[in-house]
Amino acid sequence: MPLPKLLPRLLLIEDSDARINQFREWLPEGVVLVVAASAGRAIGTLQHSNPFDYAGILLDHDLEQQVVNPAEVYFNGSNVADTLVAKISNEVPVLVHSINPSGAWNMRRKLEGAGFEVTISPMTNLTYERFNTWLLNALELWKFMQEDA
Repeated sequence: MPLPKLLPRLLLIEDSDARINQFREWLPEGVVLVVAASAGRAIGTLQHSNPFDYAGILLDHDLEQQVVNPAEVYFNGSNVADTLVAKISNEVPVLVHSINPSGAWNMRRKLEGAGFEVTISPMTNLTYERFNTWLLNALELWKFMQEDA
């Protein structure tokens, strides 16, 4: 008996409720959004993830709005990128939507150095069309990886 097909999941690492809601509005039916609203929660989520749990990763850099303990203030998207490299397959595409140019560049450097496909589109420039183009690519890769599983 074949295993049931998993719904594609995106991991959104974002601390702004407005941005989280924007991504939710842009997602088509049948795509599951997993939200980590701080760097610490994102790192914890990733540490308990398998390499192919996500069809794509949506990554912000500055993540201090929703910290749950004081130590999280010292973590940001660059720390999350380190955990991504350690835990997630580099076949999973990443969309960096941070408006912090140096933070976005640093994350891109780390991730591309590990073989990830990284798209940078600051949230101020990210439109539904740009997001949808990235998402369609991510979902196509997900489908391909599911067929091989």
